[in-house]
Amino acid sequence: MASQRNCSCIVQTCVPKYRVPVFAEVSKLEKGGFRVFAGSEYFTEALKTECNSEKWYREVSNVFLLGRRFLLQRLFRSELFTAKVVIFELNPRILSTWVAVFMARVSGVRILFWGHVEGRGERGAVLVAIRRYLLSLARGMVCYTARDATTLRREGYREPVWVPMNSCVSRHQARLGRSERTNALYVGRLIEDKKVDLLIRSIVPLLKKGSLTRLEIAGGGPELERLKSLAVSCEVTDQVIFHGPVFDSSLLAQMHDRAVFTASPGYIGLSAIQSLAYGVPVVIAREEPHAPEIEVCEEDENCVFFKSDDQVDFSRAVESLLQRPEHWDARRSGMVEKVKANYSYEAMAEEFSRVFSGKPSIHAEVELLRVGDVVL
Repeated sequence: MASQRNCSCIVQTCVPKYRVPVFAEVSKLEKGGFRVFAGSEYFTEALKTECNSEKWYREVSNVFLLGRRFLLQRLFRSELFTAKVVIFELNPRILSTWVAVFMARVSGVRILFWGHVEGRGERGAVLVAIRRYLLSLARGMVCYTARDATTLRREGYREPVWVPMNSCVSRHQARLGRSERTNALYVGRLIEDKKVDLLIRSIVPLLKKGSLTRLEIAGGGPELERLKSLAVSCEVTDQVIFHGPVFDSSLLAQMHDRAVFTASPGYIGLSAIQSLAYGVPVVIAREEPHAPEIEVCEEDENCVFFKSDDQVDFSRAVESLLQRPEHWDARRSGMVEKVKANYSYEAMAEEFSRVFSGKPSIHAEVELLRVGDVVL
C-alpha cells in the first residue's frame, strides 16, 4: 500500500452529482491515493452530496451557523493531515478551514485553495482583503476560470496557478448529432432566478408562426406548476414540453440533437458546457450574475447575447440565429472539439493531476496569464 504522504486530498462543503465523474477520473489518475472530504449538503440546502458509495469519498460533519452563513467542518483526521497535498475551498465563511490550514502547514502538507478569486455576491474591500489573506496562506491557487487566473497575476500573485475548467460531460458523450433541428431547448432548474417564464413568453410568437416546432424544457423546481399554467394561458401546451429532471445522457443527447439552440434567460452555468458539447449554440441574457462557465461563451462563435429581461431583444437574437443556419452549422464541430479538449471530465481531471504533482498548468502559464504584452 502507498504511504499516506503520497495521498492527495480535496476538502469540499459537499460533492454534488456533477462533480462525481470528475473525482472518479482523478481517482484513476492518482496512483498514490486520492480522497475527497465533504459533508452531506451545501450552504444552500438543495445542493447535496451524491457519492456516498465511492471509495475515494470520506464523509465529515457539516455544522452550519447563523442562518447557514458560516460553516464548521470536523476535519481533524490523521488521513488528511498526513497527506501529500490538500486542496481547500477558498471560502472564508468555512471557519474550520482557517484552523485546518494552519494545522496542515505545521504538519508539512502542501496547501492549495480552489474556488472563486472574487466571492460571488461579496462586496467591500474588507471582504476582499480577508479572502486574499486566506489565499496567502497557501502555496498555490486552483481557479475556476482563466479570468480569475489573470486577475491574480495582475495583482502580483507569484504562487503557481491552475485552471481545471468546469465540466458536466465526458469526452465520449461530446459529439455532433445529425437529426433535423427544429426546437428550442432549456436545461436547468426551474427557479425564479433562471427566468424560464421570460423564455416561454418570448418563444410563443416564434412557435405560433412556425419558426420553431417546440420548446423542450428539461428540469424541475418550484416554478414548474406556474410555468405549466403560463404555457396554458399562452395557448402553446402542445408545443411546450416539460420533461422534468433528466439525467440520462442519451436522452439529453437526443434533446440537443433536436435543438437549433439552447436558451439561458437567467444566469448560465454548466448548461453552457453541455450545450456546446453537442454542437448547439446558446442564446444568453447579457446582464446576469453568470457562473464561471460563461467564460466558454464567445459571441457569434458559439452563442448569441440578448438584453436581459427584454422579450423583444430575445426574439431578435433568436431570429438572427435562425436566419443563418450555414453560419452555425459550420461552427458546430468546433464547439464539440473545444469541450473535449478543455471542458470534459477527463480534461478537468488531467489538470487536477497536474495540480497534485506540482506540474505547470496546461492552461494558465502563458496564454491565460498574459497581462497586456507581458507574460508574467
